[in-house]
Amino acid sequence: MRRILLGIVAIGVLSAPPALATDMAVKAPPPVPAPAPIFSWTGFYIGGNAGGAWERESNSLVVTNNLFFAAGAIPGINASGSQTLHSSGFSGGGQVGYNYQSGNVVWGIELDFESLSQGASGGGPFAYTTNGVIYQLTTNSSTNWLFTARPRLGWAIDRNLLYVTGGVAVVHRRFTQNFLDIGGGPETASFSKAQAGWTVGAGYEYAVTNNWTLRAEYLFAGFDAVTASGLEGPAGGTSTLNNSSKLDVQIVRGGLNYKFGG
Repeated sequence: MRRILLGIVAIGVLSAPPALATDMAVKAPPPVPAPAPIFSWTGFYIGGNAGGAWERESNSLVVTNNLFFAAGAIPGINASGSQTLHSSGFSGGGQVGYNYQSGNVVWGIELDFESLSQGASGGGPFAYTTNGVIYQLTTNSSTNWLFTARPRLGWAIDRNLLYVTGGVAVVHRRFTQNFLDIGGGPETASFSKAQAGWTVGAGYEYAVTNNWTLRAEYLFAGFDAVTASGLEGPAGGTSTLNNSSKLDVQIVRGGLNYKFGG
């Protein structure tokens, strides 16, 4: 009887189905964190900037319709008024623009307005090459503000953006030339005007957050010559002094922008 019971137990054990791995409790894997969203440069922005500006004004004096000066003195007079003036100082202002990103390419448009407040002067007493008589010739120039409207084209790697830019620039210029000869009296030639030109540049911008970006930028702006003309000499015996003034401006600046949307 004992043998029969042991046999029945053995048969039951052998005939029981094996435990499957799927029947065992399995610990769930830790959740996979969602990937960080890719930053996009698309959107409108507004900001401010500050930096330094350097100006070079190339002046070229030409005496025409000469009825006052000795003919041999003309080359010396032209040379005394053909000066290059340099100035430097603070530049600051604001900008507004829009970017659109497609892949790594970012294109957009930006408008900015800068305060320049630059000024330079040159000249002094000179002597006629013909007789050594002293005459006075001075030039003064200043710029007040600069406006640019520029397309931008850049290459973005996540929050880093390298770009080039170029477009239209408008500057407000003042120029005055004063000439004094004892025999002919004082002469003044001047202009004050807003002048259009062109600008090119490049920069780097970094998105600190989804809304705030920092940038460093270089701009070069060029403006064609403008001529100021005045008369020297007594009535009936005057000469015309034409001074053409060409301006170049370089700006290095940093900026902070707020991008809408984030």
